[in-house]
Amino acid sequence: MGFHWIQQPFIQLAKVVKWCFKHSTTDYCPGWNRYFRVIYRPVGWLPLAGLMTIALALFITPSLWSIAGGIFGLWLIGLMWPKLSTWGVSADWCGGEPVVVEGEPIQLAVRIRNAWPTPLFGLAIVEEEQLPSEDGLEAEEEPRPPLALSKVNGLTRSTYELTWHLPRIGRIPQAQPLLECSFPFDVYRSRKAITVLDTTLVVPWSMDFNLTDRAAFRGTVLAFGEAGSQPGRDGDMTGLRPWYEGDSLRMVHWSQSARQGKLIVKQGGMPTQPRLRIVLSSADQKRGNLQAGHQRLLRRWLSTVGRTLLSQGNRLELYIENQWYPIAPGPSSLNRLLELMAECDLHEMICSRTEVASQRDLWDEGVWEFILGEDHTAAAMPTHSDWMAFHLPKLWTHGELPDFEDFESELEWCEKEFRLYWQACFSREDTHRVIA
Repeated sequence: MGFHWIQQPFIQLAKVVKWCFKHSTTDYCPGWNRYFRVIYRPVGWLPLAGLMTIALALFITPSLWSIAGGIFGLWLIGLMWPKLSTWGVSADWCGGEPVVVEGEPIQLAVRIRNAWPTPLFGLAIVEEEQLPSEDGLEAEEEPRPPLALSKVNGLTRSTYELTWHLPRIGRIPQAQPLLECSFPFDVYRSRKAITVLDTTLVVPWSMDFNLTDRAAFRGTVLAFGEAGSQPGRDGDMTGLRPWYEGDSLRMVHWSQSARQGKLIVKQGGMPTQPRLRIVLSSADQKRGNLQAGHQRLLRRWLSTVGRTLLSQGNRLELYIENQWYPIAPGPSSLNRLLELMAECDLHEMICSRTEVASQRDLWDEGVWEFILGEDHTAAAMPTHSDWMAFHLPKLWTHGELPDFEDFESELEWCEKEFRLYWQACFSREDTHRVIA
């Protein structure tokens, strides 16, 4: 304790040094980088070399005017050629399969029409640069490098087929695709928007805990068979409700549908399918601290849970952006679940614990709540008979994920982690008791 006053100056000095190192690598003016980017390339010094040559031609020898003219001629070619190239070109983005599972090859095609009689070089496909959002949420995916194209012949229509092996989830293209040209000197980059005709949705990988066939865990089958009867078919009619995907057309109340301008179905008094609601909550009020790897992991987990429950004939409802999204068992139930998990904003799906606690009395149905941000063991904690709270492992939300050799090893790790967590939450008998 007597040396405490000696340690304090060194502690403060260490904090100052740490602060200096932290801010020495910070880019305080990111918007100005595009004005100085040309200096990083050798051809960016052409204007300076031209001005120096003009000065030498004025004060030393007039023969240098030809060299100055050649330098500025190269500069003008580097500025005008990309603009002329994209001005006479049009492109269409054609998607392949409308829905694919992450990890599968993505087949796409880009049709390019060149109206110039001369061939074009240096064309590339890029995505529109997205600025960071105001709330500081981290981007889910890193930007991809441009896709360079080979020579485009003059007065032709060329189709370029692209095959991607990208472990990403969501809509492709996520941003506006652009046709870019910076040929020949990369002095100026001219861009033109590509017309998007079809898109491809990459849905998260999922597995079914009820299946024992290892080949079925790769999520290649995107449909279930007809699973039982639809809700509200039995018993006397007790009311009306909007039509949800999976409801039978025989239950449609046509007169009310014509009056309201949308499909209305008759609600029976004896639903034959149990309903479960899934909520994702966080103990931390800040929802923007999930990295891209953790977001993909959570999407896979929620898709796996939903897939298992749907295969057992349960009716699901997901709480996203302050509203419930119903998913009824049926031929297209798995497609709807995976598409919803692929396109929803995961940060908007996460609720605060205070918000969930304030609405527990209103949610009188069976609810499964998955909690993030709390260091608890992987165990189910029943709050009452219709409410189950699950504390997700901290590794899934804030921990350091392993470095995977390839995408297959990542899926194998997810499969092992998901099975261990599912078994740790409840036994097989408890599973049937809770969800059936």
